[in-house]
Amino acid sequence: MKITKTEHMDQCLTEQQKPITIHGIFKIVESVYGIALGHLPGLVPEPAQLLTNWLSGQNDMQQLLDSNELREKINQLYGVNLQALSQLEDARISLFSKERWMLRHEQDLFELYTGEGDSDVKIITTAYYKKITGSNNMPPALIDNLLELGYSLHEPSKDCSSFTNSGSSNTQSYCYYINPEQKPVADSFKGRTMRLIADAIRQLDTKLQI
Repeated sequence: MKITKTEHMDQCLTEQQKPITIHGIFKIVESVYGIALGHLPGLVPEPAQLLTNWLSGQNDMQQLLDSNELREKINQLYGVNLQALSQLEDARISLFSKERWMLRHEQDLFELYTGEGDSDVKIITTAYYKKITGSNNMPPALIDNLLELGYSLHEPSKDCSSFTNSGSSNTQSYCYYINPEQKPVADSFKGRTMRLIADAIRQLDTKLQI
């Protein structure tokens, strides 16, 4: 039976030599998720120091390291939601964030790109989506739901400079959202976005009998 990435991470933490250090955490996250936390763009030393201090407190109290609490701490300090990435592993949604692919599989149907600072999001369909549907266009119902959530629909003639390296075709429309406060998009907003896309994928599965 296939285990999730969070379960794999939990196993690695259990097997990790005590006391657990930040270097041990980095090694586990890179091994399980393929993400080098210490080399993410735009980071300053403070996150590593804060995580080190937190781990020292856990070790001083000689208590078992709470995996969920650790993942939440990593999300707070590094902006990487390991729990969500694990849940999205088989969702057929590719995710490009912090200048690298966090999730990507050959048969994914949608691609999400987050810009610098995670304050904006771009959503397009994949080459595999076009292969099975015959079109680059997102389902109209999904577009309507995203527009209601606060996204805007950009036609092929328009472009978003924040995503010049996204790899999307300039003949392809996309949905785009930017936080008006120029702050990172909230996890709750990301969650609603993912649920809308997941619903669209389920409807495609039913329609195309994938």
